[in-house]
Amino acid sequence: MKLLSIGTVSEACGIPIDTLRTWERRYHFPAPQRTSGGQRLYSPDTVDRLLALKRAMADGMQVSRAVQLVTSTGEAAPAPVLAGARSQANESYEAPPAQHWLNRWLHLVATLDSDALDQLFRRDHGLMGTMRFLNERCGPFLEALGQEWAAGRLTVANEHFAAERFREFMVRVWGPIAAENTGPLVLCATMPGEHHQLGLHMAAATVALAGLRVLFLGANMPPQDTAQAVRMAGAVAVVVSISRAIEPPTVRRQLYELRLALGDDVTIVAGGRGAPANYDTIVSPVSLDGLAAWATDLFNS
Repeated sequence: MKLLSIGTVSEACGIPIDTLRTWERRYHFPAPQRTSGGQRLYSPDTVDRLLALKRAMADGMQVSRAVQLVTSTGEAAPAPVLAGARSQANESYEAPPAQHWLNRWLHLVATLDSDALDQLFRRDHGLMGTMRFLNERCGPFLEALGQEWAAGRLTVANEHFAAERFREFMVRVWGPIAAENTGPLVLCATMPGEHHQLGLHMAAATVALAGLRVLFLGANMPPQDTAQAVRMAGAVAVVVSISRAIEPPTVRRQLYELRLALGDDVTIVAGGRGAPANYDTIVSPVSLDGLAAWATDLFNS
């Protein structure tokens, strides 16, 4: 079983490292193992129990009582959210009405309130778990952003602000986890002319949760350069995010060029609203859950 550092646990739960240490001293939870050098290491189910503790505290329970609850016989045990068992979302969290949260997020984008927006990102991620957060928050939010911008209700500045806040948060979610993973290496990039990379961060988070290492190259990558990076780093797959910004014939030509540049030994995984549904030489998951299943299979192979 892979053990997690305190930094990884902190990022996965949205709980500061100092708070985890304080709870350990006061309540003997979370209880880490120690390396010979004194480094704290935690089992993956620690994250699940910490998320359950956060939900109990959000409902008004004192932290001492919440600790008793989550360390008892499984009274409040949530669904796992980390690699191995951690790719599933927390099913017990009851989300507020859709328009309530979405309108609030869009309002904060319109008013350029970065602190409040980041606070809501962290709160919902901590309460829901990563996969539910990606599916039920991030996907609808990014779709609504595009619609609001197209309708002229958000400016370019608003859109760039939202994109940067989201990008920064997602890197904090998946970066520390991917850095400690020991599974196969996958490269994440978009195709030439594709400047939207927020979906790519969602994909990176998904494969990192499955235990894969991630080399993130970002947007607008020429096929030959992507292939060269694959060879240099030893990646076994390329995960490509494709929006609707590029015309379908162009997408198919670019994927063909990428396949030629990579050869037959490297898997291409293409997702997003602009990804072709039927393309013989690539893997085309229809959802983040499908991508998670593919990544889990690769991790276990």
